[in-house]
Amino acid sequence: MKRLIPTLIATLFAISAILPAYASGPTVIRGNKAIYKESGKTCLIKYDTSEMMIEEKSSEEYIKEHGGEPFRLELEGVFAESKEHFAEKWNKLVGDGLKMVTNSSANADYIMTIKFTSLNLGSAALAVTIGFGAGGSYFYGTVDVKNASGEESLYVTVAKQTGRSKTKALKRMNSLMECFADDLLKVLKK
Repeated sequence: MKRLIPTLIATLFAISAILPAYASGPTVIRGNKAIYKESGKTCLIKYDTSEMMIEEKSSEEYIKEHGGEPFRLELEGVFAESKEHFAEKWNKLVGDGLKMVTNSSANADYIMTIKFTSLNLGSAALAVTIGFGAGGSYFYGTVDVKNASGEESLYVTVAKQTGRSKTKALKRMNSLMECFADDLLKVLKK
């Protein structure tokens, strides 16, 4: 019996380490997966945080607990910069295909709305003390890509998209969106 318990614990840890890898990231629900190949076309990225929970609290409650308006402005800056990192990573990886833009005045062929339903900003303490990817941020949500006429071209769900561990919240969010650009393109290319 004493030998069985450590074996069971080791097995459970191995299974728990493998399962999230299969259940996480983007999943195409419907639409044109080959949209990323469209050379000469652009796609405007928008974020929808209207129904977002942050670390299991409403965004309003979380912002209030973390300093109110100054924290809200800081968070808006984090989101704006992370959107730039998403576009930069996507454009680098896609080559001659569909280019992402973040300037809302751009005359884009498509609009990609990344809706955050749940966000965890990660932990600097875990990143520093544990390392090995601990403390990274993650999010749940959806991606809806529509053409200029407003017709849906692609719909994707996102289950626990993770980023790399970093000591600063801004760097964690940037890493999260860079990893998301990479993972989304991988799923579209399958």
